Amino acid sequence: METLYFSLNGELYASAPGLSLVEVMEAHGITDSDNFTLLTEEEYSIASAAAFPHHAWKEKKIRQIDNDTQNAIVQGFTYKINGAALFFSYDGNDQQNFADAANKVMMSIMGLRQAPASISWKARPIGGSGEKTADSMQLSLSHEEFLSLYLDGALAHKERCLEEGMQRKNDIQMAES
Repeated sequence: METLYFSLNGELYASAPGLSLVEVMEAHGITDSDNFTLLTEEEYSIASAAAFPHHAWKEKKIRQIDNDTQNAIVQGFTYKINGAALFFSYDGNDQQNFADAANKVMMSIMGLRQAPASISWKARPIGGSGEKTADSMQLSLSHEEFLSLYLDGALAHKERCLEEGMQRKNDIQMAES
């Protein structure tokens, strides 16, 4: 859904995504006598940065924090199974695979579907120096072990990253200069 950017009587606006030009004009009571100009996103960003340099700085920092947060999530996480520290990748495909496997396990536990007694999953051992080893290993996890990995490992990792990103964004929003 596209956002419309415009200037109305010298003020800058960005519409809610998905509104048509007619809906935007009606919502703001825009008439032919108003000084109304549609802007590209780039024109809006330039005008906004010129009018509100501190606001532009905050927006840039927030975009960087969002990017850092996403990168932290997809870099993966470490989780211990039977006392051994293992590294699990967690890019977009891995996130979907975790969710799909968890759904399959939950449907099996609830008796709605039959699932294998164990879930196969790949991980990389963590060496004594804390570095991931190059070789991956195949794990065979019970339903309970997999759900623990998913909830206490994958989802907890993602939640920690999101909470840290949100705190950093709140700090930026609260900054005065």
